[in-house]
Amino acid sequence: MRGAALPRLVLVLTLLGALLYALADESWGMFMLAAPLVCIGSAITGRAGARSLPKGVGLALVLGVVAWAGSLALEGRVDVSAFCRLTLVVLVIKFFDTRRSRDFAQMLVLLGFMGVAATLLSPRLVVGAVLALYVPLLAWTVVTFQFYTAHEIVVRGSVGPHVAISEPPGGGSRRSLVALSLACLALSAGVASAVFVIVPRGLGRDFFMRVGRYQGSVTGFSDRVRLGEAGIISQSSAVTMDVELRDAENRLIGGPSEIFYMRGAVLDEYHSGEWRPGPRERRTSQRHPANLELRFAGPAEEGQVVTQTVTLRAVPSEDTYLFALWRPYAVTLTEETPISIDSGTSTMEVTLPPGRFRYRVTSEMGVHTPRGDVSAPRDRVGFPSRAIEELARTVLTQAGIEAGPELRPRTRDAEAARAIENFLRSNFAYSLEMRRAPANEDPIEWFVEESNRTGHCEYFASAMTAMCRSAGIPARVVTGYVLAEWNAQTNTYVVRQSHAHAWVEAEISENVWREYDPTPPGDLREIHLRRPSLAARVGRFFESLEYLWITSIVSFDEADRSRIIGREAGPRDAISGDALRARARQARRVFGALLSGVVVFAGAYMVGRLGLILARRGRPARRARRTQDWARGDPALEALATKAGFYDELIDTMRARRQAKPEWRPVGAHAGALADADPALGSVASPLARMYYTLRFGRRPLTEREEAELSVLLERLRTLNRAGAERSATGDRAGPPTR
Repeated sequence: MRGAALPRLVLVLTLLGALLYALADESWGMFMLAAPLVCIGSAITGRAGARSLPKGVGLALVLGVVAWAGSLALEGRVDVSAFCRLTLVVLVIKFFDTRRSRDFAQMLVLLGFMGVAATLLSPRLVVGAVLALYVPLLAWTVVTFQFYTAHEIVVRGSVGPHVAISEPPGGGSRRSLVALSLACLALSAGVASAVFVIVPRGLGRDFFMRVGRYQGSVTGFSDRVRLGEAGIISQSSAVTMDVELRDAENRLIGGPSEIFYMRGAVLDEYHSGEWRPGPRERRTSQRHPANLELRFAGPAEEGQVVTQTVTLRAVPSEDTYLFALWRPYAVTLTEETPISIDSGTSTMEVTLPPGRFRYRVTSEMGVHTPRGDVSAPRDRVGFPSRAIEELARTVLTQAGIEAGPELRPRTRDAEAARAIENFLRSNFAYSLEMRRAPANEDPIEWFVEESNRTGHCEYFASAMTAMCRSAGIPARVVTGYVLAEWNAQTNTYVVRQSHAHAWVEAEISENVWREYDPTPPGDLREIHLRRPSLAARVGRFFESLEYLWITSIVSFDEADRSRIIGREAGPRDAISGDALRARARQARRVFGALLSGVVVFAGAYMVGRLGLILARRGRPARRARRTQDWARGDPALEALATKAGFYDELIDTMRARRQAKPEWRPVGAHAGALADADPALGSVASPLARMYYTLRFGRRPLTEREEAELSVLLERLRTLNRAGAERSATGDRAGPPTR
């Protein structure tokens, strides 16, 4: 292992750490800026005789980073992502500075923190794959650093940063190093696996998820529909969730030719071109235990029971809708969390930290039997648009259905809704291009009358809802996702941002709502089904691996843990959510206090160091009269010590020429080691060391010949001292010239 091995390893590890942060936080701009700077800094300062940043400049830059961290702390924006950015900036600065053992030690500590932070930022498979390369490389680099430091102490003696370390004889040392690194990795992996399985789920999750802010792709779903805006609807292929469907006999349901609708939000209030959820009078909120079914409605016992296991890959905010097939009546959460259920619309919302989440929901599909008195008067509904009302009347009349709700029996409401759906499917075209509606004109009226009958799914759903209401049929807009992309490797539906969709639910009988989708079916399939290209197949393969990673590792819960250790989960295994939140709040307060203390201490330290450097630059260095210590109390030695003042000049010159003598090394041995590192200084230091030994240990004064030689040597020493001081003033740390 040569001296250049450690700098190269640290360079590769830093680039890999920057890539790891970019993948975890999706901060590619930071990576594109840091990676070239790191390479440039390594190329500039890594060769012999190269210049590096003056100490004052380096400290000033680090002080600026500390000030930046302090401003973030005052604003309450200190999280793991900010910590990674600060760490990366410090690493870039270090690559433009000299790098000795202590500098490499600081960089390795920062790189270790970078790996931990990336784990907190994102549990994605690609992050785990890079970590699988990063951690062994970090372990190898740390072991290499230990050998590097030992060789620097023994061979180099801190006399210069560019002395080559020779290769140890034979290949046994390298094999031992590899074996030691592998043994450390195997032991660490075994301990980590045992802790992962044995420790109860939920410990620290709330704290780390909030501090770390697990990243995920933001979903395309929204609980608001705003019509009349212009632009192009983006088609992001980012995966938001995976859905597994099973029937009452636990058999898999679905396939490449089957489409399902996973509803999220119900929008039944319209104003000025915007649909939003109306006031909920039958909403119940509670904290439900994990892995315990919560039934909030009774099944009609006439439809198909379907259980959906949903893995949300991206929870964008704390308040999140749970998606389900219509009509859901029971839900099971894999983690204890607050849940709010509206029994009127059967919508479910939970409070979650950003990250990944799994749940199971049971629905009963195909319940269309009218219930209640079909001859009872309807609830009076309508839509405030004469144009929409006339269009609905025309469509129903042409279909042979009574347009007026007072004339049409309720048993024909389903038929009327289907006629409106077919009209929109047959006479309108789907488009991802959004055109702005004219000012002071309702967007729905503009869509059905003046927009060339072209629009996206939100216009179709809005138009059908408005027409149904105009015909006296209660209807509402529903937003969620279309299950259209079947993954044969995992037997699940892959749901992407581009699968976000809007459709309609209409009340065809008392408390019986049926789904309708007025979007043209051909266009719907064209948009939501991925073409069977080679890239699509490769993408599905990696998405399958991501799904297995999330379900097996990231979403490993208490039930999985109990099953592995051979017993069922009991109440003692669970830690209450209130206790977890209290601990998390306390941990965040402690973390914030510690971080603030570190920032204040680091700032004060850097200010003090910078002031000390500036003060030293403004005055000549003081000599520490160490020569008097060994003579104190002995009159004979004190008389000889007055002649040994040249020793202090020798030590100061060594320091000025960046060849400072370590405290543990005798001056004679250090002077001999200077022969290769600084020949000019070595030729003066060796005879001066002998004269110093003569006075101190020989206990005799110098002869006349030795006095004359001392005068010549001191003149040469002072010349070297002045040259070293000039280099220090100009910031040259490259060291003295070699032969």
